[in-house]
Amino acid sequence: MFGDLTISNTQPLPQSPTAQRIFMHFNTSELPKAITFVPHLFRPLSPMPTNETPMASVEQSSPSKVPILMGGDITPAMMHQFEHSCKNYFIHKKILTNDQVSLIIGGFLNIYVNDWISNCDYISALSFDVFIVEFHANFISEDWEEDTLCKLLSMAQGSSFWDFAVAIQSKIPSCAELPLISQMTNCAIKAM
Repeated sequence: MFGDLTISNTQPLPQSPTAQRIFMHFNTSELPKAITFVPHLFRPLSPMPTNETPMASVEQSSPSKVPILMGGDITPAMMHQFEHSCKNYFIHKKILTNDQVSLIIGGFLNIYVNDWISNCDYISALSFDVFIVEFHANFISEDWEEDTLCKLLSMAQGSSFWDFAVAIQSKIPSCAELPLISQMTNCAIKAM
């Protein structure tokens, strides 16, 4: 009657732990000492941290404000979004080519990018296009093309064709530098 309690279709409730006593020798010449303890079921005291590094994000409150690159892993898509936001900022504020890089440097809240910028005095003198090439070379993994191609080729239509088409199109900006992927996605879009 008072066996394992169960609630609907869940697992049995754990029984209250009972006190246990063990005897331990601390010195070989002394008598063993009794130690009493109450065992607890293993459960983390706080959620276990995940091993995943958060993804970087781009924030910009308005086109007249410098885009902010937040901390985290920088993906080709984030790099493209940051570049696009910067170019819109330059157009909106009518910023001269020579001043572009020096005006966006303050928009990096990513510690790794800040370290890179502080260790390279020449960066603020670069044109924006050259800066983006250097930025890409330093912060995007070397095998990003293969990763992007694998993700693109492994995509499958889910609930609706519209969502699938949008998902494919969202991969295109990060693939713009790859002739094969660019051709494949352009053909796929034309076929849609």
